[in-house]
Amino acid sequence: MLIIEKKKDIKTLYCMGADNTLISRIFMGEGFLITAIEQE
Repeated sequence: MLIIEKKKDIKTLYCMGADNTLISRIFMGEGFLITAIEQE
C-alpha cells in the first residue's frame, strides 16, 4: 500500500489514541500477513 492510501488510516488511529509505536506495529503486522498469504 502506498503511504498516500495509509494517511487516512493513520489519522483515524491517532484520533483513537494510538501512538507511533502502535501504528508501526499494526502496519508491520499487516505487511507480514500479506507476505505470508502470498507465499502459499
